[in-house]
Amino acid sequence: MTTESVSDRTSPAVNSDGLHLRPRSYDQRIWVESRQYLAMDPRPSDVLLDVGANIGTVTHRFLTAGISRAIAFEPEAQNHRLLRLNTDRFGDRAVLRPEAIAATAGPRRLWTHNGRNHGLHSLVAHPRRRSVVVPAVPLGEVLDEYRPTLLKIDIEGGEYELLPDLRRLPPQVRSVAIELHLWQDGWRREHGPDLVAAIRAQGFRDVRPPRIGPGNPCSSAIWTR
Repeated sequence: MTTESVSDRTSPAVNSDGLHLRPRSYDQRIWVESRQYLAMDPRPSDVLLDVGANIGTVTHRFLTAGISRAIAFEPEAQNHRLLRLNTDRFGDRAVLRPEAIAATAGPRRLWTHNGRNHGLHSLVAHPRRRSVVVPAVPLGEVLDEYRPTLLKIDIEGGEYELLPDLRRLPPQVRSVAIELHLWQDGWRREHGPDLVAAIRAQGFRDVRPPRIGPGNPCSSAIWTR
C-alpha cells in the first residue's frame, strides 16, 4: 500500500497471470507469496473474507480456484483501484469494500507507508508517517453479513484489536489465515500468543503454525477445523 499514485512514473504492467502490478514495487513478490494461502484448501462452495486485500492477489487466486465468492476489504485508495482492475473479470463473484476492518465502526486514521512495499499501511499509529481518514466496520458485523467459510487477515498489526471477535468465530468458518505482526514487544510476548490460543481453542488445528520466536517481524499462520 502507498500514498503514491497508481500511475506514478509508469502505468501498472500486466503479468503472465493477468494481474496489474506496479513497477519497482513489491507487488510481484506479494503475488508470489499469496500462493501460501492455497493451503486453506479452497472449494467451490467456499466464501472468502479477505481482510487487507491489497491489490487482490489472494482474492484473485481463490476465485480462479473456483470458490463461490470473495469479499475483499481494502481501504487504501490506490490499492483499491488495482484491486478493482485485478478482480473485474470475476463479476459479482468479487464483492469489493473500500473500508478497513476494525473493532468498532467509524472513521479511523490509516497510517500510510511511502515506499516500494504497498502492503504496509496500518491502523496502528506510526508517528513518522502521514495518515488519511478511512471508514471502518466491525469484523463481527461483516462475519454476520457475509457468512464466510474462509477468513484471511493481513492488516499490519490491526489484527490484535479484532481479538474479541476472533475468540468467537461463527461455526461455518472452517479455515483461518492470519499474518501475525510481531515488531512490537507486547505483540510478541502477549498479544500474538493470545490470538493463537484463541483460534486453537475453537477447534482449529495448525496447517501452517506461526513462528513467534525472536527474529521474526511477522509470521503467517493457517488453521483449519
